[in-house]
Amino acid sequence: MTEVGRVTALEGSKAQVLIRRNAMCGECGACQIGKENMTMNATALNKAGARRGDQVLVEVPSITGINALLISYGIPLLFFLCGIALGWLIAPKVGIIFTVVTYFVIYFLEKRDVFKAKFDPVIVEVLSDEDVKALTNE
Repeated sequence: MTEVGRVTALEGSKAQVLIRRNAMCGECGACQIGKENMTMNATALNKAGARRGDQVLVEVPSITGINALLISYGIPLLFFLCGIALGWLIAPKVGIIFTVVTYFVIYFLEKRDVFKAKFDPVIVEVLSDEDVKALTNE
């Protein structure tokens, strides 16, 4: 998925981008709760060399949501079920212990940015005013 945004700040190889929510977002609410705030701030890898104030095309990996759900819920659920199976054989609370341990492992992997590169939006192009108009249908 691609979005148009404006660079508001630079932070090394990354940029803060203000992205306006479009009609395809519907009632998702991932960027903000409610309809009154139609923008979101995103940190994006600045591969296009954009500068502050530039309008840019930001590419957001479309598989991000599914992968995030699998990491957040799927892996702990799998370990919970394994813990329950082992719990019947060994001890009653092993399923809960496995789940808690899994969340700590995911937390520490996230702190080391193991998942970060796969989920970060990327600035792929600095846009001219004409490009922005064409992409946003204004």
